[in-house]
Amino acid sequence: AHTLYAKWSVQVTATTVPVPYSWLNQYPTLMCIAGGNHEIAALIDADLDGMLTWQEYVAGSTPTNGDSIFRSLVSVSNGVPHIAWHPDLGTSRVYRVSGISNLKDTFWGPTNAASRFYRVRVDMQ
Repeated sequence: AHTLYAKWSVQVTATTVPVPYSWLNQYPTLMCIAGGNHEIAALIDADLDGMLTWQEYVAGSTPTNGDSIFRSLVSVSNGVPHIAWHPDLGTSRVYRVSGISNLKDTFWGPTNAASRFYRVRVDMQ
């Protein structure tokens, strides 16, 4: 009698951010453009929106749809700004909000009462 153990691992690219092959395979047009090569697929901008596929993966947007982008929204309620974003992938991503009071400022820092401009960064967990 023998015991056989198997460990399944997710195949991912070797790009800046590892992108699962299974995620890339959801986009046949992308894979066709890349000649079936997952590494190439992760490094191209198939929809010409300025974002590489691995960046689209991080942001949660669709790499073959130029209208699918990461959006941040600011609303004000009782004088207090509220910042939201879409898509929101929850705890599988880290979202960082920073602000500046003047667009000529070069340092984006923690938001405060003087912040009039905001940005949201998204990174992998």
